[in-house]
Amino acid sequence: MRDGLKEIPIEQRGADEVKNADGWCDGKQIAVRIAPDESPAANYGFDVTPRELVTGLITERGVCEATRKAFVRFSPSTRREPLRKFTYQGASTGYRAL
Repeated sequence: MRDGLKEIPIEQRGADEVKNADGWCDGKQIAVRIAPDESPAANYGFDVTPRELVTGLITERGVCEATRKAFVRFSPSTRREPLRKFTYQGASTGYRAL
């Protein structure tokens, strides 16, 4: 995939999910309107993170560098070398190989 923004369909959910909240009044749970009816609201099912902000892919098998080459090596059907271990260095540097 080259461009997730163009290639991934983004689900649009109902605006009422973000314009309402559950609340309590006199011991009863009620729906509380937190935005005017006429207010527009976007409610995406998920978002697409720009490629340059992704430094690693976290999976049940470990962390893979966020490059096509590393992902191919990480894939069980193409892997010919042991997986490298990574450690999180913080938001500014991301994951680095040990």
